[in-house]
Amino acid sequence: MRTFYNPEQALELANLYAELKQDDAFGEEAVGLYNNGRFEELLAFFTSNSELLLKLGDSEFEPVYNLLVALAAQFPETISTTVSSIIDPIVGDDQDRCSLKLKVLSNLYNYVQEPVEKFKIYTALVKVASQHNEIAILNLKLDEVKKLVLEWGISQEETRDFYQLLSETQDTTLSYHFLFESLKLHEDAPELATRGIKIALSSPRIFQFEELYNLPVVQALAPSPLLDLLNIFLNKSLKEYSAFIKNHPQLLKEHELNDQELLRKIRILTFASFATKNISQVVTYQQITKVIDVQIDQVEFWIIDCIRAGLLEARIDQLNQSAHIK
Repeated sequence: MRTFYNPEQALELANLYAELKQDDAFGEEAVGLYNNGRFEELLAFFTSNSELLLKLGDSEFEPVYNLLVALAAQFPETISTTVSSIIDPIVGDDQDRCSLKLKVLSNLYNYVQEPVEKFKIYTALVKVASQHNEIAILNLKLDEVKKLVLEWGISQEETRDFYQLLSETQDTTLSYHFLFESLKLHEDAPELATRGIKIALSSPRIFQFEELYNLPVVQALAPSPLLDLLNIFLNKSLKEYSAFIKNHPQLLKEHELNDQELLRKIRILTFASFATKNISQVVTYQQITKVIDVQIDQVEFWIIDCIRAGLLEARIDQLNQSAHIK
């Protein structure tokens, strides 16, 4: 007969459940399972009613959940059902105890060894952190997440959906990179592809568009004015952008894109393209004003912006109003 390593803890937990439920019959059922040595059924009883633990006070919350996890770990053959029964109520709970929930889920993640179950728990961690606007706590990094995905051995569909979930948890450049990983695994997802283009165009830190443009799921949007706009940022300049927007006056409004943000980006890209044709040469401020259509007293700011974007190296000569492109 299977038993718990520490049966007294199981009885303690049974009594606690009865107290939380405030139902004598409910408590008697748990104690009866314990007294009859039906420990596997008792574990199922604990996990299937784990939403009761959400009633615990802050000081008891983590220790009691840790006890439940420790008991559950003694029955690895039921771990899949156990994990889902524990994490689902936590994810669905709307109480503002984010740090406690994350601690419980982190402890569960470290306790469980099965890769697929670890994936489920990590997904719960992301959802809980996102629900409470605390996603930064997880300190997500693309390379580290990629390693975890490989360790979990999850399917292509699960990987695709997981990256999509990560992309929806934050409004940052990292969000775009997670979305890009998801788009690589899609064949037909017009709404997602459209979102990817919009994020890439509007983000002040994204200046590389070739890989996105060439994705089959993005090319599947053709014919599309938005795809044509992306192509302008990839291959054209400020002049073509201005003409295109003039011919498609509703496009930016339709996709909630900001003209000033896009103008800034296309100017930087246009200047970077001009600079690559003048490497090891000196260009004057007057030349630059004609290329990106700005006043001469604004030129230095645009050179600095382009340098900060990592698109060129240059030395500014304020005295002679010129820049040496390196």
